[in-house]
Amino acid sequence: MSLGRLLSTAPGRLTRASVLKNPLRPRIPHPMVPALLSTHGVSVSYTPLEYSRRAMSTNDAHADRQGPTIYCKNDPSHPFEFTCDEEPHMLGMQHGGPIGYIPLQLGQVFEDLEGGQYEIVRKLGWATNSSVWLAKHKRGLDERYVAVKILTVNYTRGIESGEFFELEVWRRFREVHYKSKAKPEASVHPGLKHCVVPQTVFTAESPHGTHLCFVTEPFGSTLDELQVGQPGFTFPLHVVKRAVRQTLLALDFLHTELDLVHADVKAGNLLMHLDTRTENIERYLRGHPSETYPPRSAPELWSGPIITVKSQPLPNMGLKPSLDNLNVSLGDFGGAVPLNRISPDIKILLLDHAWSTPIDIWAVGCTVFECLTGASLFQVERTPNLDETDVHLGRMVEHLGPFPAAFLKKCSKHADYFDDSGMPLRVPEPLGTGPLESWFGNFLHVRENLSDEDVRATCAFMRRCLAIDPAERATAAELLQDGWFEESR
Repeated sequence: MSLGRLLSTAPGRLTRASVLKNPLRPRIPHPMVPALLSTHGVSVSYTPLEYSRRAMSTNDAHADRQGPTIYCKNDPSHPFEFTCDEEPHMLGMQHGGPIGYIPLQLGQVFEDLEGGQYEIVRKLGWATNSSVWLAKHKRGLDERYVAVKILTVNYTRGIESGEFFELEVWRRFREVHYKSKAKPEASVHPGLKHCVVPQTVFTAESPHGTHLCFVTEPFGSTLDELQVGQPGFTFPLHVVKRAVRQTLLALDFLHTELDLVHADVKAGNLLMHLDTRTENIERYLRGHPSETYPPRSAPELWSGPIITVKSQPLPNMGLKPSLDNLNVSLGDFGGAVPLNRISPDIKILLLDHAWSTPIDIWAVGCTVFECLTGASLFQVERTPNLDETDVHLGRMVEHLGPFPAAFLKKCSKHADYFDDSGMPLRVPEPLGTGPLESWFGNFLHVRENLSDEDVRATCAFMRRCLAIDPAERATAAELLQDGWFEESR
């Protein structure tokens, strides 16, 4: 398979050859909505069961990476059911659902327009809109390992149509990269090294269509995957401070240098830095060879054998057991939005209040709580009489206090959920945990490992992140000066 198009490395523009060849087509249904479609005369009900939440991961691929089940219902006397080993790479755009994955195999080579090659050596993981591969990049005498995130045809078309902004994010990174070359190293924003920076972007062709591909350095596990292996599923306070400080550096860079809202800050999008020296990766690969699942046959879906490469992420090479040298980078810019592209049509807040960079700060506060307790800050689930929005708002009032009246007046949906005093119209059964300070302080890990002063300072920091009114929420730069970090610098 040859690399179809290489995007220009000049900031802010594409070469003529980089224009996607396929004409723009209508968007397919939402990925979690089953769709009845037709392929080769066979009616297919494409029903996603569960998707891996991350495109890059370190833990071995277990049941959480199992692919969707496909049901063919055209002949009731001969029903057909096929459960994919992982991503449904055999399905093309005509099937509907979050498909159009590139059907790669180990050993395939992309050739770029600058004389380099990308040899696929391992699959690192997959997610709803992409698969991620380890490749050996060769150019002349230079060889190094890179990660290649390959988007589905559907998602690529969404970027082409302007529905998603991941390519615009890359352009902004490139522009800052070129400007930073002319600066002394000390003057480069420290948050840049805590972002998963796309090094190169190109498009590749497959039987399904055109795929955008983003090349980055390889990373290890996500912070939430690392948390699963910790005692009590929680991190020590100094480790959380270290990870949060690096996250805030990344956000300050995104907010002030790139004019972006990340819009999906969470432990699952914080990736571990690796010791990525070529000899280290090759030593690991020799001891842990890449694998494929046994070939399968489904003529209803694919004319030849269906061979799926196993997800085998890299371990956290170089990370000390104490986590004292932990370094994270904020990744997954698929949901990022440039500040000048924020639109009322993009609904991400419960009450339809105007939104911007403060939503990322809110997410930092939630992440602090989750990393120190192993639990979600807001325990939200539908009840017989209340929907999830009612419960979510009720939990926010329970832990953070009433919503300010001035803020509610700026929310177009406030009358649907709140009275004039700022209290919810429909209140869920209280958890009995009370304000944030009581809720946080009652967790066993917190009681056993944090002093009263640690609890007080941590709750004060979280409240700066979790101010109900975004206008009152601290910025990333302001939070970086908080005394909570003094012992973790």
